[in-house]
Amino acid sequence: MKKLGLATALVLAMTGAHAYQFEIQGQSEALDSNDENRDYNNFTVGGQATYYFNNVDASKGPLAEAAFLNQASNVAVGYNFANLDDVKSQNVGIKAEAYLPTSYMPAYASLSYSATDNDGKYGETDDRGQRWAVEFGSVIAPNFLIAVGYTNVVEQTSLDTFKILNKGFGKAVGETATIADDQDAITARTKYVGAIDGTPMSIGFETGIVYGEDRSEEHTSEL
Repeated sequence: MKKLGLATALVLAMTGAHAYQFEIQGQSEALDSNDENRDYNNFTVGGQATYYFNNVDASKGPLAEAAFLNQASNVAVGYNFANLDDVKSQNVGIKAEAYLPTSYMPAYASLSYSATDNDGKYGETDDRGQRWAVEFGSVIAPNFLIAVGYTNVVEQTSLDTFKILNKGFGKAVGETATIADDQDAITARTKYVGAIDGTPMSIGFETGIVYGEDRSEEHTSEL
């Protein structure tokens, strides 16, 4: 894919007045093909279901970041289907995140597993892949997370299901390409969300880096 043509997302929270424990997120992308001589209908569609162990207070800030602002421990399952130039790709994953209070500052940990099944078109070879990742970090200041992690990609055909659903298919492919044949990679990221004084708005950013055979950085900011 030479560029991302369209990305949309829908978040549905089953809530009370200002709190919820279950969230469903849907995501779809339309993708441009590198081959301008063939007319492909490239797209992805997927979803994620998340259960939070305690109620998430949705009044603390942006609804999309309510779980992060509440330091809400959770488990999630995800699925994504991609119809691409020469392959149909299915990705499934499971992930757990935990925030643990300590006498110094809240600790953070996450563990995820993803599996990919690629069905080749036009005689292309089918393949499968698996990967898992673990992260450890801390909330060093209010709503400011720093985490480092380790990712093991058993087969290079495997993508991170939750990276697809939350960052887009291109980001997930780029991360796997960065790790390449190295299989083992070190990751690091930071995330911050905070209110803008005197306004109903918030500002946030998320940055990440992956060390594999190459180095890949990503920067995301949101208002």
